Formats: sequence, structure tokens, C-alpha cells
Amino acid sequence: MHDLGYIVYYGDDERLKDDVVLQPEWLTKAIGFVLEDRTTQEMDGILPDNRLQEVWWEYPADGKTRYPSALYPFFLQLMEKYDVSYRLEDGTASLVAQHVPQVRPNLPWLPEEEPANNHRRLATVCVMEESPPGLIPWMIVRTHDYIYQQHQTDGKTHRLHWQKGMFLRNRRHGEAMLELRDRELHLYTEAVWPVYFTNLLKQTLQKLIAETWPGLKGRYQFTVPCPTKQQGKACMGRFEIEALRQFLEEGDDTIRCQKCRTRQNIIELLYGFEEEDTREQLSRIETKVERVEIKVEQGAAKIQQNLQELESRIANYVMVIMQAVASESKNGPRLFTIEPMSGNWRRFMSKTYRLHLWCEAPNCQHPIHEAGKGVYEFEAPREWVEQIAPYANLIARVLKTLAPIAAPAANAFFGEEFIKESNIKYQLETMKELTNTLLSNDKLLIDEPARLGDSLLSQGERSGILALHSFLREEDPHHEILGLKRHPTYTGDYLWLCETHYQQAQSKIPQF
Repeated sequence: MHDLGYIVYYGDDERLKDDVVLQPEWLTKAIGFVLEDRTTQEMDGILPDNRLQEVWWEYPADGKTRYPSALYPFFLQLMEKYDVSYRLEDGTASLVAQHVPQVRPNLPWLPEEEPANNHRRLATVCVMEESPPGLIPWMIVRTHDYIYQQHQTDGKTHRLHWQKGMFLRNRRHGEAMLELRDRELHLYTEAVWPVYFTNLLKQTLQKLIAETWPGLKGRYQFTVPCPTKQQGKACMGRFEIEALRQFLEEGDDTIRCQKCRTRQNIIELLYGFEEEDTREQLSRIETKVERVEIKVEQGAAKIQQNLQELESRIANYVMVIMQAVASESKNGPRLFTIEPMSGNWRRFMSKTYRLHLWCEAPNCQHPIHEAGKGVYEFEAPREWVEQIAPYANLIARVLKTLAPIAAPAANAFFGEEFIKESNIKYQLETMKELTNTLLSNDKLLIDEPARLGDSLLSQGERSGILALHSFLREEDPHHEILGLKRHPTYTGDYLWLCETHYQQAQSKIPQF
């Protein structure tokens, strides 16, 4: 607040932190003009930049309040922040999600159809006690990176979203259809391994509900639809996922649907929704990496299918790990490598180390490449290195696992020799030596059961990332060397991105 009442200020937003709004009603009215604009409705939500003068100056909805063009970039950014609209890829217009078409367009596939060869389809239904107003428009904006576009012969581009749903495509991880039917939000994903895209969209939905409709907490649940079809129609039965997990743990193998009375196998119903320890996930992924490398002779098609599944599994695992330290992500980065300046962990007479931070761009994680950024050379006692060792051990395994997937993308951004010149293999081998030298097997075994409440990280691993952030605050309080900028995500945490990826993540806002 200030002396005159409430103010609007976004100190945590890099783009908006220099602006303060003293009269929120003035701001609300400006956005209201867009929502009331008849032409935008007729254009299925498309608001070209060349019409902003018309909406906010020439023909304002109330006939009197006018906004100068110098404010338009600020308004467009706020409309994105409040999930009113998203910017189109070419940077010439915004799409106002409230005004997308009423009728569902023709889609590449429907839930009742068979999935493509070598693909699986995963279905889940979010059952809510009440349907929150504006759910679909909000989800359209928050998933716009995956909006499926169809280019027609008439030269027009049709985006596959409508008032009750959307069709999405993740270039690496499959396709999805979301549709609101009364108080149920149906989510269908299709891919070689659709679990990752499902989890990504579920987390996006959960964060949206928590932020926008906190009163729904405890009043919605994710379920699996009964797979039985009666006379060509899907059964309306639903199985609560948490209940299925409990029944399976208690020894039940099957469950009877209360709608169609058909008995279903619980393990089959839980495909894609199993609870799995993060260590088990990582071990399974490491095994799959080895198998893909060994079975090259099986042929290109088989290799490609294995790689697609592996890439999705790696992305899912990395997301789980990053979510495990989501609360810490607000305070600092999570990915790094560390090595002794002497080149040998066993020479503890030398206490000088080099810490190299990594950009957290999904599918393109890489060491900071900007000269003079992201690298710290410092002295530290052995006790400090031992404190970060458990977390460093975990991150070393994660980075080693995702490197084959992220490396080609990083080379595409920064040059074909970037990964080779970064000497990532040496950095990761050095991190492994840190683990072997400082952490005995006995200590690892003792620390393993000491899981925190979320059962994802051990106490030692949590202490490790806290020690890392404490070091960065003391060594670089104003982020002069950090080389990373914090970027909020729709899944509830923050990514720390290098300048290149940070700028790529920003929408194209025109200047007037």
C-alpha cells in the first residue's frame, strides 16, 4: 500500500519491476476494454498490434477513457501475466483466450480412436466438485507453448483451441487433448511414452487451481476412466488414482467398476500413474541408456523409438528432481559442477575449487558459456565440500544422464563444438571422483533412509543445495558473476536461464 491506497508493483518480474501503478482500477479498465472488444471476439480472439490504438484510444469501450500508446507494451505484458492473452510467435498480435471459437475444430485424433503405431494413449479425468469459471481460457494461455497449429490452403493458421478445450503438441514428447465436460476435465496424451507430457500438464493444472481457486483444495481428484466400452460408448466409471495405489499396496489385484460392474486389473489402470522412488527412476534410465548404446544394430526405427521413450523418461525424471527442490529454486540455481583447482580431490593441502553453474533450459541444460559469467574460483574448507557432496553426487548423475539429450540442443545454440569445448565429460567425471573420495559407501547407506517428508531428497542432499545458495549469496550478492536470470514456470517453480535462453523465453512485445 501507499498513502493513497493500494498500488500494483511486480518487484520479482524482470520486465515489470520498473513500473508502479497507483490506481489499480485504471489498469483493470484497460484490460476490460480488450475483453469487451467486439472485433476481437469476431476474430476468434486475435488482437493485432495495429488495432491497439483503436481499442485503447480511438474507440474505448466506455467512450471516454483513453490510454496513450507508450503504455501499450506494459499492458500487453500484464495481459500475459494475468493469463488474459499470449503473444503469437511472429510478434504481431496477441490471442485473447476468452474469445477463442465456441465449436471444437477437427482434431488430428479423438480419444475413442486407436493410437498411432508404437504409441500409447494415457487418459485421466480431473473430477471437480464445481467447475471453476475461466478454467479453459487460463489453461490455453498457460499451455500456449504447445498449441497445435494447422496451416490451411487459404493461407490462414488455425490454432486448435476452443471454449471447452484445446489440442496440444509437444514436439519432443507427444500430443494431448484437454476438454472440459461439465465438472470433469478430461486429459488424453499420446506418445511413445506419454507419462511425461501427462505429468507436465497435471502439474500446470494443479498450480493454476492452487493459485486461482484455492477454495477447490481437497475438492478435486485425478481419476482413471473405466476402459470398458458399452455399445461403442465409453463407460462413465471413474477410479480415484490415490485409492488404486492404496488398494494395490494392500494386496488387491483387481477392482470392480461401479458403473458397468466389470472387473479391472489395478496394475493396468495405474499405467503411467505408478509411484516410483526417484533412485529407482534414475537407475532404470541409466540402464536404458546403456541398452540403447548396445543395441544399435537393431535398426534405425527401433533405435528412434527407444530414444523417444528415453528422452521422455529423462525429461520426467529431471522434472521430478527439480520439483523436489522447487522451494529452493526461488533463491538460486540448482545445476552445477565443481572441481578442485589442483585437479585431484585427494590433494586437500590445496583448498581452491572451481564451481561452474549450468543453465536450466529444459532439454538444453548446459554450462554457462558467457565469458566471465557463471564460474567461481574460491577457497573452502573440506567440511564445506563434504556438506555439498551428497547433492553434488545426485546432480552429477542427473547431468550425466541428460547430457546425451541436451548436448545436441546446446550445440545447435552455441556452435557444433560447444559441448566438446566445455569439457563436460571431464567435469562430470571429476564430480564422480568427489563422491568417491568424500562419501564412503557406509555414509551413503546411512543417509539414504533419512528422507524428508516428500521422500525425494535426503537431508544431506537438501543441506547441500542450501550450502550452495549460501555460498552464492556471500560470494556474489548482486549476481554480477552469476550469468543466470530467474524465470517463473507454469508448473510451480523457477528456472535459472542463461541470457540466450532467457531472451528466447520472453515474448515479442512491440514498441510504440
